[in-house]
Amino acid sequence: MKELLIVYMLKPQEEGEKFDSWPLHLTLLPWFEATDEDEAVEMLGDYSSWAPIEASFGGRDHFGQRGLQVRLVENTSKLQMLHDSLLKSVEKRGWSIRGRYTGASFRPHITERSEEVIGERVRIDRLYLVEALGQGYRRIISKVDLGG
Repeated sequence: MKELLIVYMLKPQEEGEKFDSWPLHLTLLPWFEATDEDEAVEMLGDYSSWAPIEASFGGRDHFGQRGLQVRLVENTSKLQMLHDSLLKSVEKRGWSIRGRYTGASFRPHITERSEEVIGERVRIDRLYLVEALGQGYRRIISKVDLGG
């Protein structure tokens, strides 16, 4: 089993890149367990025909037990549709989702860091499939550009 999630990275990242400190990102689908990495990569590739999605940043909030400051992202109908489609793609394969903020509970946001400025708008034009490696490390196993 592979622990995976799907995100948009605010700054481009390369396949194979490993990190232990998350780059600024927007989680599009929380952690799920996939039985087949190749199938997960293929599933992500199915989204290459989707058009990029534009959204505005909204207000700030605090999430999680540690009260991390986040910048909310406008949940447009297109962004919700992308999230719902990703969720259905994972569920139809029988892979279990760990996150509870899915479907109608999806709240797109970016965890802020004081030293990084994120602007007023976001253009989601690439999806990243990220794998948990253990000991806090992550690896980008695939990425796909939206819009061809």
